[in-house]
Amino acid sequence: MKGENHHYIADITQFFDKDYEQKEFNELAEALVDAIQGLSQGDA
Repeated sequence: MKGENHHYIADITQFFDKDYEQKEFNELAEALVDAIQGLSQGDA
């Protein structure tokens, strides 16, 4: 719709290990790949 601004926020913390669930987005972006559930440094 013209003239409308929509902002969507996704909760991506569900994809991170428990230690990262309360972190801010910028901290998640800087986290090592093994912070993501099911991934390790070897997967990077």
